[in-house]
Amino acid sequence: MRLWRVTALRRGLVVAAPLASALVGAALVVFAARGIFGDEGRPEREVVAAPTGTAWPTARPLPSFAPPSEAPPARLVVPDISVDAPLALQTVSSDGVMPTPYDPELVAYYDMSAYHPDEEHRVGFGGNAIFSGHVDYIDYGPAVFWDLSTLEPGDEVRVRLEDGTLYRYAVVWNETWSITETPWDRVFEVNGRDAVTLLTCAGAWDGSEYGARRAVRAERMYGPFPDQMG
Repeated sequence: MRLWRVTALRRGLVVAAPLASALVGAALVVFAARGIFGDEGRPEREVVAAPTGTAWPTARPLPSFAPPSEAPPARLVVPDISVDAPLALQTVSSDGVMPTPYDPELVAYYDMSAYHPDEEHRVGFGGNAIFSGHVDYIDYGPAVFWDLSTLEPGDEVRVRLEDGTLYRYAVVWNETWSITETPWDRVFEVNGRDAVTLLTCAGAWDGSEYGARRAVRAERMYGPFPDQMG
């Protein structure tokens, strides 16, 4: 299994080279509470902005009359990039080990209760739910998040739970950073808006690893919607 070893916690991260290279496109991440950002300059960063005058539904505080469902998340749907993928729960341990998806068409959904016990990372509970998927995969080719880079503000991300509950989110930013300067505090941020964050690899492949990471943030949209089936 290919690994990323991260030598700092959310307040500053430095990512070392992978320990192996069996998987392509995403990796197991290990967080440790030490280290600071490198000083080699600002990370390469790509931001997809909304066209001038474009408006889209934005997140609002969770309505008190609509309690979130406790049902497990079942599928991630991103219509604009033809993603309709099963979800697999992965647990992030207290020392920050973040397992990656074990299949190119599977998306990992992270239980972060041990790692961030004071923050909400469940879907629909007003926090920031974290997902990851491979951009490509060894002996497979393009994987589930191959087209994640094309998402723009306003594009929709949907999470369907096992009880049929559907949560709908609108993309608010799509960014990439060097793997040595990934701002994990921004990736994991819980800011009072119900949100989801999608993670994958980005940048150039050097034969052993990708040079960047991509994150897409989407915030909750509230109905009524004309297509309740999503």
